[in-house]
Amino acid sequence: MTLTSKSIRRTVFLFAVAGVVLAWAVLGATLLLDTTRPVRLVAAFAAALATEGLFWLGVGLLGWSAVDRRQALWHWITGRRAANGEVS
Repeated sequence: MTLTSKSIRRTVFLFAVAGVVLAWAVLGATLLLDTTRPVRLVAAFAAALATEGLFWLGVGLLGWSAVDRRQALWHWITGRRAANGEVS
């Protein structure tokens, strides 16, 4: 298998998503296991940082125009019509 730019970006993004899911799972575990407040705080901070990092990684991989057009993208994903009556 040859590594293309698209496959590398997809792999990096999937690893980042896995990291975010893991960070949120750890936060959930700290809440369920009734850990101390500092441990919960660190887990919440790590989950928030991972989520923010995933957002900016997406900006870097997709480009700012994809983020700038997020409303049109959301309308396209959900199949709803835009304000002007057109499907985006």
